[in-house]
Amino acid sequence: MKWIGLCAVLLVTIVCAGCTSYFSNLQTPQKTLNLNESAVFSQETTQFVATVNGVELNQNAGGSRQVTVRMTVKNTGKGAFSLIGYPRLLDSEGREYPGVNLMFGGISPGGFSTKTSAITLKTDEEYQALRKAAELRVRFQSMKPLPYEGIWALDLPPS
Repeated sequence: MKWIGLCAVLLVTIVCAGCTSYFSNLQTPQKTLNLNESAVFSQETTQFVATVNGVELNQNAGGSRQVTVRMTVKNTGKGAFSLIGYPRLLDSEGREYPGVNLMFGGISPGGFSTKTSAITLKTDEEYQALRKAAELRVRFQSMKPLPYEGIWALDLPPS
């Protein structure tokens, strides 16, 4: 019976030790940034800076609106990596409005990639909810198992 208890304690210790190193790489969401601020990410050898270059609002003939986001990612690390961004808008009630993925592709050290995404708002109610308070959240995924996330406060103009 002692051996079973000892094995159980040893197993828990091994699992917890593995979990500790795993969670030390966890990318927690950044603080909410202003649009003129850049998000800085670092995980092992992957290091990059994400910047929102501009946000535009267009109204379509059918009454829907489209928010266009232009973003640049610069590789500040020593290794190349491939990156995809998943942008979405969040209103004050936590509803999400997803956009078109940002396919940054492979980025060499010192290199950068600029891409554009469109987020469609189908109704005036969606737009008005985002006018009260909106966040642009972009989840970045590289070949690393854990994603990165940048959060920017967004102030949409009146229509």
